[in-house]
Amino acid sequence: MAKSSHVFTTKVCIILFTLYGFVSVAVFNNITLSSLEGPLLDLIKKQMDQIGTEKSSLALKCRSIEDKMILLNKQLEASEKYRSEYLNRYEDAIKDKKKLADDYMSRITNLQSKCSSLEERCSSL
Repeated sequence: MAKSSHVFTTKVCIILFTLYGFVSVAVFNNITLSSLEGPLLDLIKKQMDQIGTEKSSLALKCRSIEDKMILLNKQLEASEKYRSEYLNRYEDAIKDKKKLADDYMSRITNLQSKCSSLEERCSSL
């Protein structure tokens, strides 16, 4: 009795993806399922390894960007704090200057009145 072997044939369409989109599309007509195991399996493994490598690379880049964002946010917070402190010091200096100017004007007015009063006394003598 002859041993019959069943070979299934099918139409196979393989689409390989990366994070960027389609890498390749391959359509195979009348391919035996067992023949898919060799070169096609190697191609799929190679593409999966490449995808894994790209994913790892992008994850590292993402973490690097996140770290830079955290650093920049800290620098921004420090700059805003410094700006706020600087504005407070500036406003305090303006207030001090105004107070000194008012004090000097008061003293000048006082001295002028004393001088006028002394001149009147001198002229009356």
